[in-house]
Amino acid sequence: MKKQCWFCKNTEDFFLQQKEDLLKSIDKKLLDCEDFEKSIIDITKEKLGLTDELKEKAKSIKNEYSSMTLNAVLENKDSFLKLEPNLEIILNYCSKYGKRNFRTVNDVIQEFILEPVESRYTNELRQNETKRKSLLEKKEKLEQIKTFFIEKEITPHSLDTEIEKLKRTPEDNNFSYTFSQRRNETKEKDFSYSYQQLGFNFSRKILICPVCLSMFAESANASFDIIEAQRRAQNSWDDIDDDDDWE
Repeated sequence: MKKQCWFCKNTEDFFLQQKEDLLKSIDKKLLDCEDFEKSIIDITKEKLGLTDELKEKAKSIKNEYSSMTLNAVLENKDSFLKLEPNLEIILNYCSKYGKRNFRTVNDVIQEFILEPVESRYTNELRQNETKRKSLLEKKEKLEQIKTFFIEKEITPHSLDTEIEKLKRTPEDNNFSYTFSQRRNETKEKDFSYSYQQLGFNFSRKILICPVCLSMFAESANASFDIIEAQRRAQNSWDDIDDDDDWE
């Protein structure tokens, strides 16, 4: 039997479907994270222009040029590029990532072939792992939710407790009333009986959906704000009365 809110009579199907959709979405994103980690090297190659195609071209540079010192090629860059256009790949690599300790052109070629090194994609991997952990935490929290409805047990004791709060009349919340005025007010509006004292014995469990619960909470907060505003207003009037006494 489906659970039904005691107030609005709606079932929790809507929330359960939302949960199911969210779990499916998270699973898909987790697969995306897994695929990203597996393909990070290829992604970085394309992103930084370190493709296998360029590596093959770098490998094809003739030995007569690859054996030369890097400085010699750089000093006569234009001339060597006319003789071996693929040298531009190596020179661009040096320009972007620095010459470091390269002595010959071949030293650069061998380093270029090993690209991308791990440091090129460490940040991306870290961000992906952070995203993955966040998704797993969200998934775990969703899976822990067995129901979205709040169960409340109604008993003579719980009724007496709530009714006790209703014994105060609206005038009791009006801070313009003096204590003596409130004390002299008749209490005809008060509940003058107790379910427990009269011997009532029952227990009924009701279910409340999140929507109704939020509405009740909103109403309660609004009531508190009104009472607080009345209290502040009364304090302001009391301050004015005190000032008048000194005139």
